[in-house]
Amino acid sequence: MIGHNIERGTRQVRGADESPARVLIVDDNLGLAENIAEILEGEGHATDIASSAEEALPKVLTRTFGVVVTDFRLPGMNGIDLIRTVRQHGMNVVAIVISAVLDERTAEAAQLMGARFLEKPLDFVNLRRCLSLRKGSG
Repeated sequence: MIGHNIERGTRQVRGADESPARVLIVDDNLGLAENIAEILEGEGHATDIASSAEEALPKVLTRTFGVVVTDFRLPGMNGIDLIRTVRQHGMNVVAIVISAVLDERTAEAAQLMGARFLEKPLDFVNLRRCLSLRKGSG
């Protein structure tokens, strides 16, 4: 898949308990990534999209993101390895790994990296809950 350099916008939502997060969405399914971005932007979050871990790394290492939502299965480096690399660079972001395949080893690996694990099809209520719990975690 061709890389995507999509810088998304934000609408500020007033009255929320905490400020909106800047979210990097990493998924080789561009339609799903854009759907997640649209929903999160509707709630006031700024979003950016990458279609691979290799595309995501320069973004997460040079920009400030509060949250990284990544698919587990990506072309090249997988989502767990992306989070591991981000952590090795000292980046304290909330990490959410999503996968269509429920695999206990994948879920455990995500948890060991301090990430939350969500199954596809993505339950946006659970995603919102992960974002609302981001304060004090990472």
